Amino acid sequence: MFGKKTINQLLSQLEFSKTEKYIFFLILLLNLIPVLSYKFFPTMDGAAHLYNSNLINEMVLGNKELHQYYIFNSMPVPNWIGHIILSFFNLFLPAHIAERILLISFLIGLPLAFRSLLKTISIENIHLSYIIFPFTYSFVFFLGFYNFLIALVFLLITLNYYIKNEENLTSIRKISSLLFLVTLTYFSHLFVFALLLLLIATRLGFKTFLYPADVSKNFKQKTIDFIRKSLFLLLSTLLPLLLFLNYLISKPASSEADFIEFNTLIEWLKNLRPLIALSEPAEQKYTRKIFYVIAALFIYAFYSKLFSKQKPTESFTIKNLVVSWKSIVNLSDFWFISAVILLVMYFNMPDSDGSAGYVSIRLAFIFFIFLLLWIASQKLNKWIVSIAMLLVLFFHFKLNNYYQDATKNLESIAVDYTEVANHIESNSVVLPMNYSGNWLMGHFSNYLGVDKPMIILENYECVAGYFPLKWNVSKMPDSRFGSITSDSLLCLQWYANPKGLVKKIDYCFVMGNIDNGNAPCDSILKTTLNQNYHIIYTSHFSTLYKANK
Repeated sequence: MFGKKTINQLLSQLEFSKTEKYIFFLILLLNLIPVLSYKFFPTMDGAAHLYNSNLINEMVLGNKELHQYYIFNSMPVPNWIGHIILSFFNLFLPAHIAERILLISFLIGLPLAFRSLLKTISIENIHLSYIIFPFTYSFVFFLGFYNFLIALVFLLITLNYYIKNEENLTSIRKISSLLFLVTLTYFSHLFVFALLLLLIATRLGFKTFLYPADVSKNFKQKTIDFIRKSLFLLLSTLLPLLLFLNYLISKPASSEADFIEFNTLIEWLKNLRPLIALSEPAEQKYTRKIFYVIAALFIYAFYSKLFSKQKPTESFTIKNLVVSWKSIVNLSDFWFISAVILLVMYFNMPDSDGSAGYVSIRLAFIFFIFLLLWIASQKLNKWIVSIAMLLVLFFHFKLNNYYQDATKNLESIAVDYTEVANHIESNSVVLPMNYSGNWLMGHFSNYLGVDKPMIILENYECVAGYFPLKWNVSKMPDSRFGSITSDSLLCLQWYANPKGLVKKIDYCFVMGNIDNGNAPCDSILKTTLNQNYHIIYTSHFSTLYKANK
């Protein structure tokens, strides 16, 4: 049946397939080097997530001092999954190991979820799975948006499961499995959850009405089929959908809307801005080249799609146009439509609405992933794809080397702050003052409390309203810095209860050098520190003051 040459080709392909799998897992391991190189992998919000996860453990275990300052959010809000993972591992492991487990889970989970989805939609282009690696160490990764990143993994896993079962999503087991995955996505991140529902609905509508493969059904039959599948889909997403609607209704309305200029948005696409984490000049020379590779692959895939199946017609008529449409469009174009929807949202949605931020970069991030899924679903030459992947991996590991070097100083600061905690008594109230001058260190003071219970008065999660913990404003004391109340200075404010018992703040933690501050407010802070506190510990990166008795 098969000639000797054909059998040898098949055996060769099978052997290469096995080898390729090992190569992929080797790249997967090499990609972990920046995270494994140091004790902490510092990110902007990472310290806050670690700190609040430790607070959750302490409160669950009955720390009464903390209950005076914090309460659990009564709303079933998103952003729980990351905290659950960190809290669980932080029960019996140091915080830096708990965080490393979470980061490694994402760095492994995203490439595997992407690769698994590729196997479902286009296994012959599995070589393109390597193109996901530059999207692991991204801008949102360095921001420490852990719940958002976890939700992206669940997004790909859930879409993969839905696509595999979309034609027979009727059994209790399959409906329950989809419900479980969708619920995990909701409790990871609200925005990604909303996108997941939108994309599944788009898939259902596209496959029912626009995809021209099924010509046996008329419009009425397709509509009935659409309604039937929608009801099963609604059943599979009902619980998280109700939670989602309840959250939107309960969320205070915001009139703030910050839009990015159109030219800037265009420039961000060309520079692959979602991948630029720390320094645009240093990273752009690599991200721009990765963009060129993606753009070239897109043009090649588009050209291949247009001219590989199109049949010549004698003249331009509506009938011939329909014939051409049917010869070109296939189910894989769902990914292209999804990418277009994301691109439209990217150009029209505000970057911030007063609560959620960096929306444009997040949308661009997901847009490129779906564009890559469409590219991977087309018929492509494996040699061209392999060369493109080699280029992408070369630029990616150049970026990884840069990240490894650039985070070294930040990691030293993070370690220093955890050592400062040894000089702070448990359950003490600490007021941070940030003179670091580094935007990425906005929440670095929270490293003080990642392994020890304390009340750090800089806790953005408790203010946001969409995280597990909130300030217990009605019961917390009126914490004062000397004679200064929580809202009397514009340059330094914190949460306190003006009607509560007056309590002097136990410690002041100065990040950087307070002498570098020359504003009038800085002079007040220094005077108050000198009159009411004394230095008990100093390092190259910080100074710790304790209240005078």
